Amino acid sequence: MIIVTDSSLVKIKIVTRQTMKISEIIFIFFSICSCTNATLNTENCKTINIDVAKSITFFDADKLLDTMEHEIIVLDTANNSIIGHINKLSVVGDNMYIWDRDNKVIFIYSSNGKYLARIASQGRAKNEYVDIDDFYVSKNRIYILDNATMRLLEYDIMGKYIKTLDISMYWANGVFSINDMIYLINYSSKTDNGQYHIFKIDNDGNLKDK
Repeated sequence: MIIVTDSSLVKIKIVTRQTMKISEIIFIFFSICSCTNATLNTENCKTINIDVAKSITFFDADKLLDTMEHEIIVLDTANNSIIGHINKLSVVGDNMYIWDRDNKVIFIYSSNGKYLARIASQGRAKNEYVDIDDFYVSKNRIYILDNATMRLLEYDIMGKYIKTLDISMYWANGVFSINDMIYLINYSSKTDNGQYHIFKIDNDGNLKDK
């Protein structure tokens, strides 16, 4: 599956590839010329004129990509759904969840690219986060990890805030969930509960295993 945030993206990629091909040809030409000691005879050189006005402005993606086993989804470009950068994509059920770290936002789209909602609650209140260091979507919950405040924020699958868990005693670099249990990934930091790679907690933040 290929996610396209702008229909012009395909054209941009094609133009870039064309530019690369021209650059490669120029590089090879000068490499050949530099490998010979003979004086360049301009009389034997052929001039190629390129009419930029006749350049291709549209290209059928089917001719460039194998679309038999893939699907190109153009995301909705509503005013409040402009994505700066896709850092992580999760597809759960009929929805797509996109983490834009540049704007500190989680976007929610339908499977056909329609904008549904977003989580953009930056701040220091209990129901807000300073930054998003990771996120995970289970079958009925969205979890946002905020290392700046050492908290884990919980939302429903449409981005409605539910509650916040204090995880300052664990420290985490990542998060995931299995069967309603939350797993905090710890790379190497020492915590109040020891130096372990994974802490298993329940929905109330109580330690169950490590």
